[in-house]
Amino acid sequence: MLRLRAQPFIEARVMLPTLVNAHIHPDKTTWGGPWVSRRPATDIAGYSEQDAELFRSQGRSVAERARGLMSHAVTRGTRAMRAHADVAPAYDLACVEGVAAVRQQLRHALDVEIVAFPQHGVIRTPGTAELLDEAARTGTIDMIGGIDPIGFDNALDEQLDLLFDLADLHALGIDIHLHDRGEASMEALRAVIDRTRALSLQGKVTVSHVFCLPTSRPANSTRSPPSWASSTSP
Repeated sequence: MLRLRAQPFIEARVMLPTLVNAHIHPDKTTWGGPWVSRRPATDIAGYSEQDAELFRSQGRSVAERARGLMSHAVTRGTRAMRAHADVAPAYDLACVEGVAAVRQQLRHALDVEIVAFPQHGVIRTPGTAELLDEAARTGTIDMIGGIDPIGFDNALDEQLDLLFDLADLHALGIDIHLHDRGEASMEALRAVIDRTRALSLQGKVTVSHVFCLPTSRPANSTRSPPSWASSTSP
């Protein structure tokens, strides 16, 4: 007669890597509050104005709103994120300071890199360059942000020179939003690569979105990848 012996129960668990949200804008959220619908907009300036309207209309602080979103991310397995916080005269440094406060509150559960992000443009919006410099000097941020130096800011060299000078002076990384398409965007991308190499910032410079890549001409797309691999993190 077959006899079966009871075996002790063994609890099995699977260890998986934690989630990383590498691009999030927690200062813009209305998490936990009434639903807010966006109006149609045709360009970045239109969306940026709506961001400023939202900021002015909120009864809750940036920190309160961002904490709701970032805490929820933690409960779903996110343990690290790169948070872009708007810097512009419309906000001063309130968005950076609010996200930084949440980073401190959640430091036991979440690693947060903060990018001082000039959503309204670096050069086209007077006062933004000075605010980026102030944010860098406080030691609160980890990265300096940029946005479409040609298509939106219309100041390729002026914007990039400022960003890279700040990054070099304060030992910060760089994360540039590049939404442009076509040759203008490729020109901006090559300019970022040149400055990255000149300052030996390989591995510290990120170009986000990069919408030009799928639509770039074959000549450009086949010539550029070796440069990207050793310079930036797309």
